[in-house]
Amino acid sequence: LSYRGKANTLLNARELNAIIIDLDSVSLNELKNLIDSFDNTPGYFGAIPRPTFLVTSGTGIHIYYVLDQPVDLFPYLKQQFKELKYGLTYKA
Repeated sequence: LSYRGKANTLLNARELNAIIIDLDSVSLNELKNLIDSFDNTPGYFGAIPRPTFLVTSGTGIHIYYVLDQPVDLFPYLKQQFKELKYGLTYKA
């Protein structure tokens, strides 16, 4: 995200440059299955697009999707991304 103003808050967010997904406690077998599923035939949830890059993070991985062009974060998009983030976050 890029921000306007002194505080990195949702209110000051202006552009989305990438989407980053943090997967914790990923086993070697789960990682292999994930990599094998990139760009394959759509399954129940659809095909998983190939990420720009993967980064190991100790016991998990970070999946990066860098966008070709920044997406302007209009207020309605900020709300949708916020709902998506909280909808995808595991709640124990």
